[in-house]
Amino acid sequence: MSAILAKVKRKKVVESIHRGYIAVVNSQNKVIYKKGDINRITYIRSSAKPIQALNVILSGAYKHFGFSTQELALMCSSHFAEKKHIEILEKFKTRILKNNAGIQVGKIEAVF
Repeated sequence: MSAILAKVKRKKVVESIHRGYIAVVNSQNKVIYKKGDINRITYIRSSAKPIQALNVILSGAYKHFGFSTQELALMCSSHFAEKKHIEILEKFKTRILKNNAGIQVGKIEAVF
């Protein structure tokens, strides 16, 4: 079973418990801290979105295209294509196409 990583309390009552696995490695790839079964295969799914969106900032695209914090938040999130999300994405798309950058989708190989 996964390890308890955090407990959220409201006053003295535990409201929720969050479980998972943690592995911290040094520059030589040696595990220097672990909690839970770090060899368990886990799919990161939506938790990777902020990491993927980080490249928008590091590449300079965030400033170049003048993205808003709402647009950045949408890049980092899972959503249900609600009206507000679509409106933000339409502005996003228009800005990118106006700058003749086009839209490309990179190929990411599966780990397993």
